[in-house]
Amino acid sequence: MNIKIHPVTLHFKRPFKLSRGTTSERTNVIVDINGHPGEGAPVYYAGQTLEEVLAGAQDVLDMLGTDDGFERLHTEPWPREVRGFPSASLCAVTQAVYGYLAARKGVPFYESLGLEKPEDVVTSYSIEITNPDNIEGIINDYPDFKAYKLKLGSENDIDTVKAFRKVKPDVELRVDVNGGWTVDEALEKIRILEQYNLELIEQPLPVGEHEGLDRLTSTSFIPIIVDEDINNFEDVLKLHGIVHGINVKLSKCGNIFDTIRIMQYAKQVGMKVQLGCMVESSVGITAALHLASLADYIDLDGNLLVAEDPYKGVITENGLLNLPEGNGLGVTLK
Repeated sequence: MNIKIHPVTLHFKRPFKLSRGTTSERTNVIVDINGHPGEGAPVYYAGQTLEEVLAGAQDVLDMLGTDDGFERLHTEPWPREVRGFPSASLCAVTQAVYGYLAARKGVPFYESLGLEKPEDVVTSYSIEITNPDNIEGIINDYPDFKAYKLKLGSENDIDTVKAFRKVKPDVELRVDVNGGWTVDEALEKIRILEQYNLELIEQPLPVGEHEGLDRLTSTSFIPIIVDEDINNFEDVLKLHGIVHGINVKLSKCGNIFDTIRIMQYAKQVGMKVQLGCMVESSVGITAALHLASLADYIDLDGNLLVAEDPYKGVITENGLLNLPEGNGLGVTLK
């Protein structure tokens, strides 16, 4: 068996600004098992480093062993020791392991998980914090999406939404603040934004501001969901009744089955689920797409933000996502 672990650096097509800073590249971790890759994006805002994720992926693989250890993942709980590794390490390993096992059985990844095949899935396209005058030009580069997500958290938030609605008055619009508002600021801006037909507001407050989130949720006509506040199953329990929904990302949740458990439980208790992503290659985006039937909203555009994607996988046309042909994840190296 040929197993490789290595970093992959992804360069943005243009500098990408969030409320917490601007970046031009991201370096993720690839685990490849006999040509079946998995990807983990270090959760930098949670303190994960590239070196820790690389080392963690190797340690997890050493603990699992090879084929016998892989197969046990279907029938036995994960060892407690494994759960202590960085979530991005577990994400890269489980994508590769389950993709490899599904391909060996001759079925696509979603089928091996007992899920429905995702077809013509609508994804949003993310637009970074920018001068409102730039919005029309960015949209014109990606004009055919059925949904967009504006990054907010600056003094130009309202003008940015106005500029977007001038160009795209009828498409679905989501906004993501990445924790960039105070409670009072959020209350004021949400009152104004309610006239612009927003589908949802993501992570309006800094991590841990649960009392503030409760205030926003109880007064906002726009659904409030969280991203940075949700990283594991215990977080769902804490947030139930405080927010309308959660944004689930494979690299945050780690093990594929933990991700599925989080999504299924959240929906069972009446929370909306968005399936999102980090900035990732087509490996991570394709893996996430296999889980799309479990989500209410899809935000899988991380591969579209990078200049040179080293992998070929998910097919994006007119803002609709479809899986490539093939078993396992269906991802190949370009």
